[in-house]
Amino acid sequence: MPHSYHPALFSARPLAQNRALSAHKGFTLIELIVALGLFSIVMLIAASSYFSAVAAATRVENSTKAINDLSQALDDMANEIRNGRCQGNSQCGGLLNPSSTSSENIGLTSFSFTNSSGEDVTYCLDSNSGKGVIKRVVGSASCSSANALPLTDPSNVVVKDLTFSIFQYETSSPSGLTGRQFWIIVGIKGSPTQVGSASVNPIYLETGLTFRQLTLQ
Repeated sequence: MPHSYHPALFSARPLAQNRALSAHKGFTLIELIVALGLFSIVMLIAASSYFSAVAAATRVENSTKAINDLSQALDDMANEIRNGRCQGNSQCGGLLNPSSTSSENIGLTSFSFTNSSGEDVTYCLDSNSGKGVIKRVVGSASCSSANALPLTDPSNVVVKDLTFSIFQYETSSPSGLTGRQFWIIVGIKGSPTQVGSASVNPIYLETGLTFRQLTLQ
């Protein structure tokens, strides 16, 4: 017996399947908004962590440059002073002046002496530029003169304080010579030049030294 054609029997099943497929074919607008919001939060946290890490690394690098500058300046001063001597009434804080009855001079901002080559040298702090710079001056030139040699780089470190404290005492050499010896304490305070908006702790360096030879009386 021949079968009769009923369109409803053939068209109903594909229509139901199409509806089922269309229901799972993509994301809704709300799902996309939620996913985009979560992605934005994750990226914000990641970016914040990245920039914080970069800023911290920059601060460490700047602090390292400042410490290296100050350490090198302190070593240069100490080495030249050790091999020098005091002569004249104005050197070593004026303690050689016959009219001076003091055995110490504390908190000086500059120090003058004669180095091993016979040059009269002064170490001082030049703050005229707005960024403190430790300088080495030969002769009677001022600390801010063009002939003054900078020992620190103002692009790396700002020197806030440079102090010299000098103590003298009488002593004798192994050969029996009697003279004066000086104990000199050099202190430096500075901070990195490039610190951004973050505050940093100042850097303090200090050393103590004496001349290798006596100042004979």
